[in-house]
Amino acid sequence: MAPRCPYDACHGFAALRSCGRRNRSGDGANKAGNLYLNYTLYRTAAAHGARVILDGYDGDSTLSHGQGRFTELAASRQWWRLWRELSAKARVLGMPQRVALWFMVRSYGVPQAIRRPVRRARRARNGWADGLAPEFARALASRTAEPEAHGTTDREYHRFLMTRPALLQGVDWIEAMGAAAGIEVRLPFFDVRMVELCVSLPSGVKVRNGWTRFVMREAMAGILPDDIRWRRDKSFIEPGFYHALRARSGAQTRAALSQATGRIARYVEPRLCAELHERFLAGTASPDERSRSWRMSTLALWLTGSHREYTTHEPPTGGADASLPELVGSPAGG
Repeated sequence: MAPRCPYDACHGFAALRSCGRRNRSGDGANKAGNLYLNYTLYRTAAAHGARVILDGYDGDSTLSHGQGRFTELAASRQWWRLWRELSAKARVLGMPQRVALWFMVRSYGVPQAIRRPVRRARRARNGWADGLAPEFARALASRTAEPEAHGTTDREYHRFLMTRPALLQGVDWIEAMGAAAGIEVRLPFFDVRMVELCVSLPSGVKVRNGWTRFVMREAMAGILPDDIRWRRDKSFIEPGFYHALRARSGAQTRAALSQATGRIARYVEPRLCAELHERFLAGTASPDERSRSWRMSTLALWLTGSHREYTTHEPPTGGADASLPELVGSPAGG
């Protein structure tokens, strides 16, 4: 039997401790806050002799929470069935029925011609470009397109989920982390046969009586214990991640931002990024600002060459990268 790979290898792992190595492996600034878990677990598994690992990356998208079914019912004006599905989901999640009613009115009771401009205005207010250098932000805006329409059927919505760029970028990063650890990462939920099967399923078996991913819950009967099979929620790692980032990596990020040179100023506004980071450290940042603070931090670390020996933004002084054998193993097997 292979040695047990302890999950607690990630306990207390500083979010930025391996940021440079991760950026190098993925050849860019990674925005996924939880990628350090994959990176650490893969390396731990490799140290215990594993060569192949199965990762359940975004099985939620493949199985689908059935969100497209709600759109489908609204588009066909099956209001009573839509209300039953939404109210059942609220009961499963332990939410008041008024929450389901408000969601139904807000999401499906307002004409599309009104909702679309409201969404555009909301995106503009979110300030996605806050902290970016003005010229760089304008260049990005000129290359930004409206998100693809979800369609009016569950199958169209499911197809949208499985083809969105962020999902495919995540696959690239996961494979890069596996390669850096010397492990082959396999993604069972991205098997073409699995994806084709799940997308083709009727919407009524993706969500039923308020239970999302219903088809998998049924399929796992007799395989998984019922208290796991019928779980209403899952673990939420965000508090732990932000605690580690604040407690163990705050000073490192502050130093990188304070030492920012003209190179980083081409892409971000160091002063605004520093102010955002200080609000994050003080615990006064909003959820959106916390996420943006992390993304700005990892971008700044990459651009400034922090952990220079592990970055690819600029070649290290002196030419040869002496750190390469440490990361991928010496050609001589040392």
